Amino acid sequence: MTLPLPLTRASLRDHNSFRFAAEASWLLRVTHPDQFADAVSMARHHARSQNADIAVLGGGSNVLLAEHIDDPILQIATRGVRIRALSGNDWLVHAEAGEPWHHLVEHCATAGLWGIENLSLIPGTVGAAPIQNIGAYGSEIAHSVHQVAAINLQDARSHVFTAAECAFGYRESRFKREAGQWLIQSVTLRLSGEGRPRTDYPGVEAALSDAGIDAPEMASPKDVADAIAAIRRRKLPDPAQVGNAGSFFKNPHITDEAALKLVQTNPHIPLFTGPQPGWRKLSAAWLIEACGWKGHRHGEVGVSAQHALVLVNHGAGSASDILSLAALIADSVRARFGVVLEREPVLLGCADRT
Repeated sequence: MTLPLPLTRASLRDHNSFRFAAEASWLLRVTHPDQFADAVSMARHHARSQNADIAVLGGGSNVLLAEHIDDPILQIATRGVRIRALSGNDWLVHAEAGEPWHHLVEHCATAGLWGIENLSLIPGTVGAAPIQNIGAYGSEIAHSVHQVAAINLQDARSHVFTAAECAFGYRESRFKREAGQWLIQSVTLRLSGEGRPRTDYPGVEAALSDAGIDAPEMASPKDVADAIAAIRRRKLPDPAQVGNAGSFFKNPHITDEAALKLVQTNPHIPLFTGPQPGWRKLSAAWLIEACGWKGHRHGEVGVSAQHALVLVNHGAGSASDILSLAALIADSVRARFGVVLEREPVLLGCADRT
């Protein structure tokens, strides 16, 4: 399929959830799966001529954009979802990288398929989901990935990775660790027609009850997806109303020994089961709120009054402003608790201040 001509001096304000006034010097929009190889080749040629690197942009929901980006950008806008049956009650769901993630969750939940319903209303596109190994309410995409198709940005060759080859970790994957090497083309999930709702996360059963479902074990995938969406709408600011990228920091993981020391000086600090034996997970939101940052305004940016983990753009802020605020927050948490906060959003054209 013929590629469109690249855009020059393209505005990205409507293509990042922080709503920063960013501009791309060169942008090529990919709308069909058959365009990937040619698009990567064209971007490689332009990148070499400018001594630059190729950047990839999806929905712009987990990214900090500089005011002006010189690297050539491939914007992924491919759409489509296909479902086919496997043996028993298992189903394969193939989704193109540009498909909005929440649309995919809604599609699968409405079809009665279990596996990703707890990931409802997470912003962004399907292609970004495995990079970050998105997760919420006791689930993450790694639990459901069957395979990921990606194209190498160095040689324009496509590869298919199994779930094990994706090397998922907490908000991590090989695609994040090998940033700049891969562009995700599509994701295939393995979901089930039979399942049990995961409602043990705080607030989920109450949300189901608010929807008239008093027996959580009887909830359908659609019921759970709707309940999670209701919780997120109540707790988190809407990017359409105030610019934000959702959770800005990862929840820190510390050893049991370090956790014991923290509890001795901070007896009310919440501790959660860690990713492996001998480790605990902390709430980054609790740490930030304990340092007094919730609702704080810092010029044109600030910390949401709804949720301390969400940094917001009040209208005229920039990525530089957000990074300055994030550094102040991280420094205060480190000084008070001895815990290091790690940023979730990726940088595009910005200097890393961590």
